[in-house]
Amino acid sequence: MEYMKAFAIKFAIVSVVIYSIFGVFLNASMGNLFWLSLLITGALFVISDLLLLPRIGTVWTTILDFGFIYLLLYLSVGLFIQETPAPILASLASAYFIACSEPLFHAYVQERVLETTTEDSIPFELQTEFAEDDSMDTILDQDKHSKHTD
Repeated sequence: MEYMKAFAIKFAIVSVVIYSIFGVFLNASMGNLFWLSLLITGALFVISDLLLLPRIGTVWTTILDFGFIYLLLYLSVGLFIQETPAPILASLASAYFIACSEPLFHAYVQERVLETTTEDSIPFELQTEFAEDDSMDTILDQDKHSKHTD
């Protein structure tokens, strides 16, 4: 269930950016933008968030995401959006805005979706240690008592 929720969040992020940039500047249809968003989200979620993120960390995954998003958008614009004069700038802008949101999404995925098996992530209960220390009055009384018996 967490995977589906994370996928829906990622789809919302990608869709907003793609609908905003490609819909306004390249005058693309809503159906084509939906399929483009679904393709980008699916590829990013599987490759970036599930495979790369646990292995190389947030910073490198975000850097690779930028290049991967740009490449996917630039190559797939010809499939989904016909007669596009300049997809380079729209693809770069979309890749930039999506990559800006990736560190926050990666934190969510690492905390809620990915299961870690390290010992640091095993939940444990903290227990308070109680000691039987004597108060100062008790120590002084014992000291007086031991001097009288000597």
